[in-house]
Amino acid sequence: MSTATPTPDNPFPTFKLTGAILTAEVRQYAATRFAITIWQGKRFKSWTATSADQCRDFFTSRDTEAVRYEERKAKLRLERAEQRRTAMAAMLRTIVPGMLLHGSWGYDQTQCELYEVITVKGTIVTLRPVSYNREPIGWASEKRFPLKGNYVGEEVTMRISSGGVKYSDYCTLTPSDWNKGYYCSWDR
Repeated sequence: MSTATPTPDNPFPTFKLTGAILTAEVRQYAATRFAITIWQGKRFKSWTATSADQCRDFFTSRDTEAVRYEERKAKLRLERAEQRRTAMAAMLRTIVPGMLLHGSWGYDQTQCELYEVITVKGTIVTLRPVSYNREPIGWASEKRFPLKGNYVGEEVTMRISSGGVKYSDYCTLTPSDWNKGYYCSWDR
């Protein structure tokens, strides 16, 4: 803690405190009144106290809390990164050539995308959209049954992520079953 000596012009000097994460400025504005302002980066907050020791104790406890908080944040970041790595490794083992990938999207309707995996190289996958048989199940809705090897478009290249293959901002393709029907609906 650095302190300034009282002078006739400034009978109540200020002093600074520096901790592991926080910094503070303590200003005495009366015989038994102190104001402490604590900064963490650009954020700050002010409190009042009745003694310099009380300011110092308060600052030390806040700095200790800040250190613990930063340690917890770093631990959670590492845990989330490990979870993403594990999920990515599992997805890379799951997606293989010949597999069906399905994704659905829509606001007031449900569109479905059906793709067959052609090749996988690292995290890059080559896909082709597949045709399907339709089975009406009601007004403006149907089930779509994919036809393996019956392509309806050109090959596309996409990247595998931990959740599947990101088709667009609103749709992720995930591993699916060739024998299942996929629901689709629309508004006419």
